[in-house]
Amino acid sequence: MQNAFVDGFILGYESIVLIGSDLPEISKDIILKAFDALQYSDTVFGPAQDGGYYLIGMNTIHNTVFENRPWSQPNLLEVTLAELKQNRTNFSLLETLNDIDTYEDLIASNFYKKNEKLKQKLKQFND
Repeated sequence: MQNAFVDGFILGYESIVLIGSDLPEISKDIILKAFDALQYSDTVFGPAQDGGYYLIGMNTIHNTVFENRPWSQPNLLEVTLAELKQNRTNFSLLETLNDIDTYEDLIASNFYKKNEKLKQKLKQFND
């Protein structure tokens, strides 16, 4: 992630938003809200239900966001925001979504609940 931001800023982008690839409920509106939030915040996060985040956006690189983080731990976002506050870096938060890391996450998602074809396919695998 850090390299994506560094490379993007070197290429001249003024705002960059990265999203996870395990998020079937992401929408164009959420991504647009992230860019809107970067009009008045240095960073923006889309909190995930598991304590991490599904989206991160910045106007300039904040390397501390990527250093010594509890990746894949339930306090990732909390630790990251605490450090940003300590460094007086302002941030915005978007709505919380459920990223899909486990089978249980999938079953709990609205994506699964609304997708009869997916339910049938998974049932076939489990039969």
